[in-house]
Amino acid sequence: MPDKAYRIFLEKGFVIAVSIAMVEGRVVGFVVRLIHIQGEEERDLAPYDTAHGLPHLDLLTREGKVREKRWIEGLSFGQALNMAIEDFRQNYEKYVDEN
Repeated sequence: MPDKAYRIFLEKGFVIAVSIAMVEGRVVGFVVRLIHIQGEEERDLAPYDTAHGLPHLDLLTREGKVREKRWIEGLSFGQALNMAIEDFRQNYEKYVDEN
């Protein structure tokens, strides 16, 4: 169960879903998902997460399968979390084009 979870609603049906695990005020894991909602369809476009012990971005196919994994090195989990949220805030529309 995450220690903190929330959603950031953007324009045109885009949503950033954030889930953070913390220990003693320190980020020890996270998932930041970019979701696009069109009518009844809700589709994950790309998640940043720490599932393999290192922050990374998964670029997904239209069917939701991982087509590319981009590793993020040199940042703490907290820094990578902030970077992921900011990337999706600034570039959400490009992820539809890539998908």
